[in-house]
Amino acid sequence: MTRFRIRFRKCLAGLGLAFALLWAVNWGLSALVGGKRVSRILTARLETTFGRPVQVRHFHFSLWDGPRIEADSVTVGEDPRFGHEYFLRAGQLTATLRLRSLLGGRAELGSFALSDASLNVVNVGGEWNLADWLPPAAPGRPGRRAGAPRLYRIEIQDGRINFKRGTVKLPFALVDVNGSVDETAPGRWSLSLGAQPMRVAVTLQDAGTLHLVGQVGGTSARLRPARLQLRWQDASISDVLRLFFGDDYGIRGHQNVDLQASSSGTEWRFVLNASAGGLRAWNFAAQPGNPAVNVRLSGSWSPGEGKLTVASGQVKGPASTVTVKGGLDWPVARLADSAGPPPGPRFHLHLSTGGIGVQDLLSWYRSFHQAIPASLRATGWLEGSADIDGWPPRIRRAAISAAGLSAEGGALAGPVKLGAAKLQASERHATLLLSGLDFGLRAGQFRVVGRARRDRRWVYQLEASGASPQVGDLVAALEALGARTPAYWNEFSGGGKIEIEWAGTIPFSGQTMLASVALRNAAWREPSLPAQVRFQSALVHASGDGLRFDIRSADALGAVWHGWLERRQPSGAWRFALEANRLHARTLVARLRPQKQRPSLLERIFGFGHAAGSPPLWPASLNASGTMRVNRLSIAPLAIDGVRSRVAIHDGALDISAAHARFYGGYAQGSLSFRVAKGVPVWRMGTRLAGVDLSRLSRAFAGAKKRFSGLASGDLRISAHGATARLLRDSLEGQARISIRGARYNGIDWIATLKAGHPVPGHSTFASCSAQIGLTSGKLTLQDLSAVSPRGRIEATGSIDLAQGEILAVEARFFPSPDFAAPGGNLETRTYEVTGSSIDPLIRFLHSADTSPLPTSSH
Repeated sequence: MTRFRIRFRKCLAGLGLAFALLWAVNWGLSALVGGKRVSRILTARLETTFGRPVQVRHFHFSLWDGPRIEADSVTVGEDPRFGHEYFLRAGQLTATLRLRSLLGGRAELGSFALSDASLNVVNVGGEWNLADWLPPAAPGRPGRRAGAPRLYRIEIQDGRINFKRGTVKLPFALVDVNGSVDETAPGRWSLSLGAQPMRVAVTLQDAGTLHLVGQVGGTSARLRPARLQLRWQDASISDVLRLFFGDDYGIRGHQNVDLQASSSGTEWRFVLNASAGGLRAWNFAAQPGNPAVNVRLSGSWSPGEGKLTVASGQVKGPASTVTVKGGLDWPVARLADSAGPPPGPRFHLHLSTGGIGVQDLLSWYRSFHQAIPASLRATGWLEGSADIDGWPPRIRRAAISAAGLSAEGGALAGPVKLGAAKLQASERHATLLLSGLDFGLRAGQFRVVGRARRDRRWVYQLEASGASPQVGDLVAALEALGARTPAYWNEFSGGGKIEIEWAGTIPFSGQTMLASVALRNAAWREPSLPAQVRFQSALVHASGDGLRFDIRSADALGAVWHGWLERRQPSGAWRFALEANRLHARTLVARLRPQKQRPSLLERIFGFGHAAGSPPLWPASLNASGTMRVNRLSIAPLAIDGVRSRVAIHDGALDISAAHARFYGGYAQGSLSFRVAKGVPVWRMGTRLAGVDLSRLSRAFAGAKKRFSGLASGDLRISAHGATARLLRDSLEGQARISIRGARYNGIDWIATLKAGHPVPGHSTFASCSAQIGLTSGKLTLQDLSAVSPRGRIEATGSIDLAQGEILAVEARFFPSPDFAAPGGNLETRTYEVTGSSIDPLIRFLHSADTSPLPTSSH
């Protein structure tokens, strides 16, 4: 036991001494390596290895992880042929020394390890700055740099790769670069690198991962021969578009890319396989039916000539195949080129297809447009070819044809079919023909013709014409296919001839649309209107800036109308000029009478008093103005002929001004206004009458029996508030000034009645009558009534209660004329109280103002 302890202590002492010796050697060598003289030697060795100037802040030496030299803050300069920016920067470079070379008295590098490195990859005139980086295959071989240390492995951790064309730095970069470059045979290097793509100033969330594997030759042969495979897996389409174009185009989906390339000279051969799936708009959830596409291209690439050739290629969908041939050219960057964005490539592609399945097109359309149900199905094929040239890419020639296309299911009432379609396009012209476009059942058939020409941009014009027995069915079919139609078309029923023109430019800006519909026996029921409108004959014009109805004959509100009305943008105000043959107030009330559990007519029309949270109906927010004529307006028992007026509706207020009408042998003119104040409708009307035949007016109230005759004129001002007949009657107020020439009252001789004190049958004739009348709460107030006849003059004041059956409360004074007094009688002014009703008055004598004898008759 004692001997064991002694031996154990000796071992520990030996190990401690060895450790101290190694530590001292490591410290000494590190101090030696960190010295200026050795640092210059090591820097020169690195410059020989890279073939470029190198700057190192500090060197270290370490034995603990194997003999290695560590260099901090390494900057490798660029070859002047490729610019003056750095070639490589690394936070740390670790060079491992090969033990065999150390035992032989040489310092031979086994591998490099770069951490936190940034590499600039530059292409100038088709040449890459990487071509002279890797050391040559073996000593004495062509291209070997004299005295260069051997290098067998390069490891990269957390690196970054930037790309430049000439002096222009591209916005793309690779970050989180990890992997290795190993010499597998003299002059042959294998690559295994992984990275994340990024774009400056653009946030990418799921750009996928790039993996590069393969083999390249040494720099003496310009990295040839080379065989590489690049895989880009699980990348989001939205991030791919952000990466290449710097913007989100609202497309979602995923992609995978597999690129195989090989080269033994200046030209590369490649095979590209790419797939994309789950393609849809940004606001759509992923669905099993979202479109997918596979692309396979093979060809050659000559970077020195700036040329890529696609020898063969295919783009495939589930039921479609498009073949691709051609290529693209681009200017080769030179170091002397001025800074700026690199010019784009010039395409020359030929696309052809023996069949594109319409179901594939529907799948694409459904994934980018709302309201296209999964139950909607489409069948048919497209075939044709196209040549694309230039930058931006332009169609030089295209010819596409289709036949037997159909769609059914979904919200379609019947199948939609297209007999034939043909599109032909050249560099400056294009034509489109769709014939036999049948929307099924009652929707009708159409023909579409399109033309386009190219100046600076494409200017196009499309014309569609056809007829539909049911416009509503056509609108429903269009909406079932995803088209957006104005809301007012949804309420049409009936048919007509339809012509539509579209015009605009591509890219789409400044588009215009003109639609003309010749309606026959059609109906329109817009929800905010109180009644249906039936068009026997009307022409509807719709465009991007307005809507116009030319009405030749339409039935609405019990009348036949003609005229026009239109709405123009951006104001959205309506203008109109309408004429009706007749309007009956009773019919209007019947048509517009509110239904049970619905607001009243005025509340529906003018939008006050509607339920909380429900939108006001059209006049509350409608702006409209125009002229209106009504040949006969019947307000029982009155009939007004030749009504002409100006009408304006603004923010729920109605104004009728400059109104003229023929009124029972005379005429009437005036105005009417309507307002809603604190939720209550308020009416005001002013009217001037002239030459009104009271006999005709009397017959309107009393039938064949004429109670009044004469010619009346005057002014009338009335107001009322409320939405029902009772409220209007009870709130009616106004003032009137009336004068009558040749007045006659049949049934009662008022002068004899006043004298007798009881009704005396007969008639009353007055040469002239005038009165100032007030109206308050259903009562007429006679403020200044004067009636002059050959027998004398009557003056009266008082009231007539219309609500109680024309109850009289009048004080009348009678001034007899000399011719009316008996010979030798007295002229006296008598005052009477008149009560009762206008049909059965009660008269009471009050007093006489003058009891002097009447003057004797002159004859």
